[in-house]
Amino acid sequence: MDGFVIAMNPQNGKEIWRTKIEQPSARRGFTYFEGNIFIPSGKGIYVLNEKDGTLNKNFGLDGLITNNKNSSSLSLVPPMVFEDKMIVAYINSVVSHSIPSGKINWKVNLNGSRVWSGISYDKKNEKLVFVTSNLVNLLGNTNVKDDYSNSIVVVDGQTGQTDCKFKDTIHDHWDYDMVGNPIIINSNNSIIAFANPDIRADEELIPDPIGRFDLIEHLKGVILFFLLKK
Repeated sequence: MDGFVIAMNPQNGKEIWRTKIEQPSARRGFTYFEGNIFIPSGKGIYVLNEKDGTLNKNFGLDGLITNNKNSSSLSLVPPMVFEDKMIVAYINSVVSHSIPSGKINWKVNLNGSRVWSGISYDKKNEKLVFVTSNLVNLLGNTNVKDDYSNSIVVVDGQTGQTDCKFKDTIHDHWDYDMVGNPIIINSNNSIIAFANPDIRADEELIPDPIGRFDLIEHLKGVILFFLLKK
């Protein structure tokens, strides 16, 4: 709200604390982990103490973790935090940081595409799975080297190496980019990632707004099928 992160008592609605950070702040949510709140913002990831909203200066540079100096630190989606690592979807890259230091372990340059809705993680196999946007400028050049746009991407969580990627829409001038966290499930001792579906209360899989399912068996890097809803 106007750049403020506000904590409220859920029983009576009274404000407990508020902290102002760089906008846009928590545009699509935030992450809670072990007493800290990780807030995506225009300058990177702010780490706030849960109890009083102050910056936890044990993290990064006085409570702020950023991308490297030559890249934008703008992040719109909640980071993924586990053990001693934090995975951040910055505006044009996906970056692994060590925490609390904020040191960059590896970086995947998305070359103009973005991650709109977060990253899914297969803990057993240490794989990250995410989907990407188009190249934003729909009327511009869509012939780019090492193209990550409109794709489902599988990345090794330890090394940052891209295991496989599948491009859903080629030369996207129609804003048919991919949205929604992939859903990872176990099936016959393989790991399957659904890209684009939503899940209702009855656990029925629903495709994305233009009726697509993508299914990828990411341990083998093979697209199993591509389904258009009739």
